[in-house]
Amino acid sequence: LDHADLWAQLSESEKKIMREMSEDKSIAENLINSLFPDVYGNDEVKLGVLLMLFGGVQKRSTADGTTLRGDINVCLIGDPSTAKSQILKTVEHFSPRAVYTSGKASSAAGLTAAVVKDEESFEFVIEAGALMLADNGVCCIDEFDKMDLRDQVAIHEAMEQQTISITKAGVKATLNARASILAAANPVGGRYDRSRPLKNNIQLSAPIMSRFDLFFVLVDECNEVSFYFCLDLKISDAAGMLLVSEYKRLRMSDSNNSATSSWRITVRQLESLIRLSEALARLHCESEVS
Repeated sequence: LDHADLWAQLSESEKKIMREMSEDKSIAENLINSLFPDVYGNDEVKLGVLLMLFGGVQKRSTADGTTLRGDINVCLIGDPSTAKSQILKTVEHFSPRAVYTSGKASSAAGLTAAVVKDEESFEFVIEAGALMLADNGVCCIDEFDKMDLRDQVAIHEAMEQQTISITKAGVKATLNARASILAAANPVGGRYDRSRPLKNNIQLSAPIMSRFDLFFVLVDECNEVSFYFCLDLKISDAAGMLLVSEYKRLRMSDSNNSATSSWRITVRQLESLIRLSEALARLHCESEVS
């Protein structure tokens, strides 16, 4: 179905609602809040992901017939516990066609396509990978920095030309991989170093980096306001403030000793404190953590 067919299937009331939404100056903010209600802050990151979902316009050259992709590729670089995987999972559940995979556990064939022998006909057939399955959709790749460099080379064509060329075992084909790529990666050493440029903070080759339209750096900062929004509403105000205060103290201590400490205090430790507090409240049959 093209855009005209989809528009014809809408009722007049639905068309009216869409026209009103398109004229609303705060439509981007409203869509971001609706799409990521549980992710606090990082509005620029969420806006970039929203623009990726809308995509650009594919352009075709009349001279030689080559095409320029309209899909937008986004890469999230950041410290652990900065909601990178949560954003990828949200896009996977929201998008009508999306595939979620891990770069650490995926090979080049798993991301593109593989040629296998059919057990019944004994003929070689093409088995689709993640990028083929996400055609006209989004391919979410977590732990992108854990991919082998040889596997990164295998997706060069898919990221720019949006095709996958295969010549194996007598099978020659060019397959469509018209998908946006939303990737998440951790910096070298586990913590983003602001004193170094982006290319020195991640283990990605220059050709791969050039194929991403947007890079977002998510840094785990000591901000008690963002920690407060991570608390559950069933926790009393006094207990919540105590958790935030204690966690802030641990974070400040971790920041001062970051060079010598091998164990980092992140928002996951705050979540651990919350879980332990909730378990203690259940032990006393309390409905609220106090």
